[in-house]
Amino acid sequence: MNAIQISTCNELFDNCPMAIAMFNSKTLKLEQANNAMLSIWDKDTSVIGLNLLDFLPELEHQAYPDLLRMVGQSDKTYQEKGARVNIFKDDTLTPVYMDYSYTPIKAVRRISAGILVTANELSEKYINTLSSDEFKRNLRALVLESPVPMCIFRGWELKLEVVNAHMLDLWQCNQYRNLRMLKHVFFAGHSLSFTENGITYSCTALRNEQGNSIGCVLIAVNKC
Repeated sequence: MNAIQISTCNELFDNCPMAIAMFNSKTLKLEQANNAMLSIWDKDTSVIGLNLLDFLPELEHQAYPDLLRMVGQSDKTYQEKGARVNIFKDDTLTPVYMDYSYTPIKAVRRISAGILVTANELSEKYINTLSSDEFKRNLRALVLESPVPMCIFRGWELKLEVVNAHMLDLWQCNQYRNLRMLKHVFFAGHSLSFTENGITYSCTALRNEQGNSIGCVLIAVNKC
């Protein structure tokens, strides 16, 4: 490739609207990165020429360096949507969500000479959606694995969303139907303990990031 061709490639690379970078497939040295990619990393052009873990050491215990090496040793592209990457920004480890792909760039004899990385940072709205989904999954797991009777009612209509086996045993497989106390907790936002049918319950409002009630968590404290 002559000097004019190299200059043209560099210009196309720099002007690409997508975040894009090129790594050496053997050493993971950063050979090129446009401003969009540097912005995602919160870095400047001084990192070009450094190995990945030299300028993003926080990735060492994340999957991405190993995935890059895997792509460098294969002839297959790897891509992921909605991936979470933890990166230091302003000295704070910050979750960044993105769609990305790793594509091997072949030289002679189909030997990988480099890895082309493209990324699209996701919007704050989508991040909030992901965070909400992650929270729901974690909360569901907490309920199902809890050693005490526990369940969640969701929304102002207080529909039963998840209930563990311990609570079903107390109810003898019949759903809890007296929603008066739950509605009080939902709309007042205060925790409440009460006894019904010989069972003492503790009910707590479930809130979103804005502090608004989105449901109730009901726990059976003891059976009288």
